[in-house]
Amino acid sequence: YVTQAGAGLQNGTSWSNAYSATALQTAINQAASTTAVGCPTGMVWIGAGIYTPTSGTDRSISFNMRSRVLIYGGFVGNELFLSQRPASYYGKPSSTTLSGDIGAAGNTSDNSYHVVYNRNVDSTALLNGVVISGGNAVSSNALIWFGGGVFNDGSSSGFANPRFEFCTITNNQASQGGGMAIVGTAGKSSPTLTGCNFVGNMAPLQGGGLFVSGQAGGLAKPVLRSCVLFENQSQGGTAIATVAETSGTVVVGLRN
Repeated sequence: YVTQAGAGLQNGTSWSNAYSATALQTAINQAASTTAVGCPTGMVWIGAGIYTPTSGTDRSISFNMRSRVLIYGGFVGNELFLSQRPASYYGKPSSTTLSGDIGAAGNTSDNSYHVVYNRNVDSTALLNGVVISGGNAVSSNALIWFGGGVFNDGSSSGFANPRFEFCTITNNQASQGGGMAIVGTAGKSSPTLTGCNFVGNMAPLQGGGLFVSGQAGGLAKPVLRSCVLFENQSQGGTAIATVAETSGTVVVGLRN
């Protein structure tokens, strides 16, 4: 359990002893450490509020999803069951925001490069019911410029295949993939997105909402189900841009 201010012992065992906002990644890591391959998944519940990857100014720090960890946002902070959580959907975003606005408020030039960064994460990882905003990966450095909101990094034999459900990815920017980048460069990146909304993201080069790339024998194979891509901006692919080069493969599944 995690809330904006934390409570009680701040050890995450209940709402009355919730971790504070600065310990959200600690909660995710702890949930991962209590699971193992073949064992039940860990779970993190996040209350309403704004959560940043760091309380400092290091732009390279991001939230990291973990295999076998289910992360749910949008709680009031008194629920006993997941079914009691308020619903989030297009037009009614979650009350939980993961934000890259770590520097001066309103100044995007010092924001986190990626609000969420995933590498070597499989499909047992889930992020459900959060807003992701304020990432800024617009850069001349090609190692940085993917995925302001989320960077799923399947490079150099790595993999990034997490699941996203009912998330709103908004007001992020990156050179490629303002909202999200899905990159399989000599690796695999095949996330699944259900009921997610990409709204108001920007990429000067390609993929205002979403950038999907398979290169150097790599594979990028995302599936989007019942997603909305609206009012994103880019010179190439305002909603989605795809690139397959040097024996790379891209397959994008769009449903509903």
